[in-house]
Amino acid sequence: MASLATRKGEYGFDAPYVAVMLASFGLAWLAVAAVLTFGFRLPQWGVWPAAVAAFQLLSLGSFVYTTRRGKFEVWARILEGLHLKGGSWTSGAAGARSC
Repeated sequence: MASLATRKGEYGFDAPYVAVMLASFGLAWLAVAAVLTFGFRLPQWGVWPAAVAAFQLLSLGSFVYTTRRGKFEVWARILEGLHLKGGSWTSGAAGARSC
């Protein structure tokens, strides 16, 4: 699987605006939690914004992993599970076109 999972190309992010939104909202909620906890000295009010910030930032981490690495590992597992051999693909659509 290691040979299929390693890729030579650079494919970017699937939906870059999602990463920007998750980071922006996560940092905004973190700022709200910090202001409530340290600015207004209301730590009990800062718990929920901190939890939302943690969720947003963990979601960002998951998104970055799955869009940059995870999908290639899944595709490698799927392709290896097919047990294809060199030339196996020619009996499909390419073979039909040669008729």
